[in-house]
Amino acid sequence: MRLRPLAAGLGPAAAFLALFSALGSADVILLDEYWVPDIVVNEVEVAEIDTLETGEAKDAQSGECSALLTNETGWPNVRFRNGASLRLNEVPAGESDVKLWYRTDAWTGKWTLGIWAYRYQVTERPMDVLQAELDGGGAGGTLLADDEWHEAKGILVKSPEYDAVPEDKPLTIFVWLRPTDGWGVPHHTYVDRIEIDVVTDETPPLEAARRVRPNPGAQAAGEDWVWWEGEDAVEHTFPPGGAYLPHNVQEQAVLSNGAWLQFHGNEGQGAKWEPVIPEAGRYTVWCRGVVYEEPFRWRFGVQPWQGWDGNQEPLDVQLYRGTDDEWDVTDAWSRLGEVDLAVGKQTFEMETSPGLLSLALDCFLITKNDFTPRGSKKPDEP
Repeated sequence: MRLRPLAAGLGPAAAFLALFSALGSADVILLDEYWVPDIVVNEVEVAEIDTLETGEAKDAQSGECSALLTNETGWPNVRFRNGASLRLNEVPAGESDVKLWYRTDAWTGKWTLGIWAYRYQVTERPMDVLQAELDGGGAGGTLLADDEWHEAKGILVKSPEYDAVPEDKPLTIFVWLRPTDGWGVPHHTYVDRIEIDVVTDETPPLEAARRVRPNPGAQAAGEDWVWWEGEDAVEHTFPPGGAYLPHNVQEQAVLSNGAWLQFHGNEGQGAKWEPVIPEAGRYTVWCRGVVYEEPFRWRFGVQPWQGWDGNQEPLDVQLYRGTDDEWDVTDAWSRLGEVDLAVGKQTFEMETSPGLLSLALDCFLITKNDFTPRGSKKPDEP
């Protein structure tokens, strides 16, 4: 359940090469199913649109989610968080195309797309590394305002801070859409599927993460055990986005149900679940996830809080995300403690302690039996 130094012999580049070795070029998806704003400028309102909730399939060009930008000034200016992980040497400046889908009812301005990159322990903030002037298909490259989906595209060139990040290391990417004209037009503008053409002779790009919707209150149960997912909390204060949000389906394959409840860079978070206990008795409480060594606490109902200090050795450690030679993120099991429970629905909650700035909760298990962790497999799975 912790962020750990990369173990010898487990270099993620080598692991990826073994699984996905190939030559050539392909598209990598920067943003498609997750639209979390990081910086919002010029009074633009940003909404993540889920077509399953709205019932309007046309509100997304790809997948089931898009971003809706609305403002009165006609100046939709926003940076989105955690687009993907990418190496700059895979995206030669002056040669690589970037494109997105848009739909607007009124705005006929022009956009510049910026790629900002962050590297843990190398940069103190995201750096402005690449940008492209987008051609929206209208006169002079403006957007087409007919409320239909269109593609805007451009060539990426170097930005002023390009040399501030390493070219050969994985970088967390932020995408900034910055208008260059079109002031004064109230509008609703949708954005979807931002991608670039990745040129590589090592590893093809990885498939973008799929959308996993929470199912509050859901659980799985067997004889003398109950299992529930972190993302299925009935209540929580975890902010959207976060550094542990999966970038691709390979990362999701490590997680139980392909998702977890996570945050990064905040403190004072809490969450609540409502597992149904099939039989009264004493249970051992297990948790799978990633957390720094700072403590958090947990309890059932109104029972006394129990602390978890993060000092025990995690079990069944599996690599979730590797960043070459510095740090890796692992998903692992920890035994939280024991508790006496009555039959029926119980409230299980956790609270982070002051100073805890990062946490990812994959899943929980309570059991009366001995338990040997095996990744995301439940006790009754072969």
